[in-house]
Amino acid sequence: MQKKERQYGFWNWGTGIAITLILGACAMIFLVYKTTKVSFSMVDKDYYASELRYDEKKAAHANTQSLSSEIEVTHNTGFLFIKFPPECIGQSIKGELVLYRPSDQKMDITVPISLDKDGMIVIEDSKLLEGKYILKGGWDMNGKSYDVEQTFFVTK
Repeated sequence: MQKKERQYGFWNWGTGIAITLILGACAMIFLVYKTTKVSFSMVDKDYYASELRYDEKKAAHANTQSLSSEIEVTHNTGFLFIKFPPECIGQSIKGELVLYRPSDQKMDITVPISLDKDGMIVIEDSKLLEGKYILKGGWDMNGKSYDVEQTFFVTK
Protein backbone atom coordinates (compact mmCIF):
# COMPACT_ATOMS: atom_id res chain seq x y z
CA MET A 1 0.00 0.00 0.00
CA GLN A 2 1.36 3.32 -1.03
CA LYS A 3 1.07 6.39 1.12
CA LYS A 4 -1.10 8.97 -0.54
CA GLU A 5 0.36 12.47 -0.49
CA ARG A 6 -2.02 15.25 0.52
CA GLN A 7 -2.39 18.32 -1.61
CA TYR A 8 -2.19 21.42 0.58
CA GLY A 9 -2.45 23.92 -2.22
CA PHE A 10 -1.51 27.52 -1.55
CA TRP A 11 -1.62 27.38 2.28
CA ASN A 12 1.31 25.69 3.91
CA TRP A 13 3.89 26.49 6.62
CA GLY A 14 6.10 28.52 4.33
CA THR A 15 3.24 30.72 3.14
CA GLY A 16 2.07 31.39 6.71
CA ILE A 17 5.57 32.39 7.85
CA ALA A 18 6.06 34.68 4.85
CA ILE A 19 2.72 36.44 5.42
CA THR A 20 3.51 36.90 9.14
CA LEU A 21 6.92 38.44 8.36
CA ILE A 22 5.43 40.79 5.75
CA LEU A 23 2.66 41.94 8.14
CA GLY A 24 5.23 42.47 10.91
CA ALA A 25 7.42 44.58 8.62
CA CYS A 26 4.41 46.66 7.54
CA ALA A 27 3.47 47.23 11.20
CA MET A 28 7.03 48.41 11.98
CA ILE A 29 7.05 50.80 9.03
CA PHE A 30 3.67 52.19 10.14
CA LEU A 31 4.92 52.72 13.73
CA VAL A 32 8.05 54.51 12.52
CA TYR A 33 5.88 56.76 10.34
CA LYS A 34 3.54 57.59 13.26
CA THR A 35 6.42 58.42 15.62
CA THR A 36 7.84 60.94 13.15
CA LYS A 37 4.50 62.82 13.28
CA VAL A 38 4.38 63.14 17.11
CA SER A 39 5.26 66.53 18.62
CA PHE A 40 8.06 66.28 21.15
CA SER A 41 8.26 69.86 22.36
CA MET A 42 9.69 70.32 25.83
CA VAL A 43 7.77 71.93 28.66
CA ASP A 44 10.55 74.46 29.10
CA LYS A 45 12.99 75.25 26.32
CA ASP A 46 15.86 75.80 28.73
CA TYR A 47 14.81 73.43 31.50
CA TYR A 48 18.32 72.94 32.92
CA ALA A 49 18.85 76.65 33.57
CA SER A 50 15.36 76.96 35.09
CA GLU A 51 16.14 74.10 37.48
CA LEU A 52 19.27 75.94 38.63
CA ARG A 53 17.02 78.86 39.65
CA TYR A 54 14.86 76.56 41.81
CA ASP A 55 15.76 78.25 45.14
CA GLU A 56 14.91 81.69 43.76
CA LYS A 57 11.59 80.37 42.49
CA LYS A 58 10.83 78.75 45.85
CA ALA A 59 11.47 82.07 47.68
CA ALA A 60 9.28 83.93 45.17
CA HIS A 61 6.51 81.37 45.70
CA ALA A 62 6.77 81.90 49.48
CA ASN A 63 6.39 85.66 48.89
CA THR A 64 3.23 84.95 46.88
CA GLN A 65 1.87 82.81 49.72
CA SER A 66 2.40 85.73 52.12
CA LEU A 67 -0.04 87.92 50.16
CA SER A 68 -3.49 88.47 51.70
CA SER A 69 -5.23 86.25 49.13
CA GLU A 70 -4.44 83.98 46.21
CA ILE A 71 -4.61 84.99 42.58
CA GLU A 72 -8.09 84.08 41.35
CA VAL A 73 -8.76 82.85 37.82
CA THR A 74 -12.38 82.90 36.69
CA HIS A 75 -13.89 82.25 33.28
CA ASN A 76 -17.15 83.90 32.26
CA THR A 77 -18.82 84.18 28.89
CA GLY A 78 -16.37 85.83 26.58
CA PHE A 79 -13.58 86.64 29.03
CA LEU A 80 -11.00 85.18 31.39
CA PHE A 81 -10.43 87.23 34.54
CA ILE A 82 -7.21 87.06 36.58
CA LYS A 83 -7.66 88.89 39.90
CA PHE A 84 -4.64 89.91 41.98
CA PRO A 85 -4.69 90.50 45.78
CA PRO A 86 -5.56 94.03 47.03
CA GLU A 87 -1.94 94.89 47.98
CA CYS A 88 -0.96 94.64 44.29
CA ILE A 89 -3.39 97.35 43.19
CA GLY A 90 -1.65 100.61 42.35
CA GLN A 91 1.85 99.14 42.69
CA SER A 92 4.57 99.22 40.07
CA ILE A 93 4.64 95.61 38.85
CA LYS A 94 7.07 94.26 36.28
CA GLY A 95 6.52 90.76 34.96
CA GLU A 96 4.42 88.53 32.78
CA LEU A 97 2.00 85.65 32.98
CA VAL A 98 1.93 82.64 30.68
CA LEU A 99 -1.25 80.70 30.05
CA TYR A 100 0.52 77.40 29.47
CA ARG A 101 -1.36 74.75 27.52
CA PRO A 102 0.16 71.33 28.37
CA SER A 103 -1.21 69.65 25.26
CA ASP A 104 0.33 72.05 22.74
CA GLN A 105 3.10 74.59 23.24
CA LYS A 106 1.91 76.59 20.23
CA MET A 107 -1.31 77.45 22.10
CA ASP A 108 0.51 79.18 25.01
CA ILE A 109 -0.43 82.81 25.59
CA THR A 110 1.97 85.31 27.19
CA VAL A 111 0.42 88.36 28.86
CA PRO A 112 2.33 91.28 30.40
CA ILE A 113 1.12 92.16 33.89
CA SER A 114 -0.74 95.45 33.77
CA LEU A 115 -3.54 95.61 36.31
CA ASP A 116 -6.65 97.74 35.99
CA LYS A 117 -8.05 99.78 38.91
CA ASP A 118 -9.68 96.64 40.36
CA GLY A 119 -6.45 94.61 40.24
CA MET A 120 -7.54 92.47 37.31
CA ILE A 121 -6.23 91.32 33.97
CA VAL A 122 -8.91 90.59 31.38
CA ILE A 123 -8.22 88.25 28.45
CA GLU A 124 -10.64 87.65 25.57
CA ASP A 125 -12.11 84.18 25.41
CA SER A 126 -11.54 83.94 21.65
CA LYS A 127 -7.80 83.41 22.23
CA LEU A 128 -8.42 80.34 24.41
CA LEU A 129 -9.39 76.79 23.50
CA GLU A 130 -11.46 74.54 25.68
CA GLY A 131 -9.35 72.47 28.07
CA LYS A 132 -6.66 72.60 30.74
CA TYR A 133 -4.35 75.56 31.22
CA ILE A 134 -1.69 76.31 33.81
CA LEU A 135 -1.21 79.93 34.82
CA LYS A 136 2.55 80.45 35.27
CA GLY A 137 4.25 83.70 35.91
CA GLY A 138 6.55 85.85 37.90
CA TRP A 139 6.74 89.51 38.78
CA ASP A 140 8.70 92.01 40.85
CA MET A 141 6.92 94.36 43.21
CA ASN A 142 8.48 96.59 45.87
CA GLY A 143 11.86 94.90 45.55
CA LYS A 144 10.49 91.37 46.06
CA SER A 145 9.99 88.60 43.54
CA TYR A 146 6.69 86.75 43.29
CA ASP A 147 5.80 83.55 41.46
CA VAL A 148 2.52 81.82 40.69
CA GLU A 149 1.56 78.46 39.20
CA GLN A 150 -2.12 77.58 39.16
CA THR A 151 -4.20 75.14 37.12
CA PHE A 152 -7.56 76.12 35.63
CA PHE A 153 -9.95 74.79 33.00
CA VAL A 154 -11.70 76.64 30.20
CA THR A 155 -15.14 75.40 29.19
CA LYS A 156 -17.16 76.88 26.36
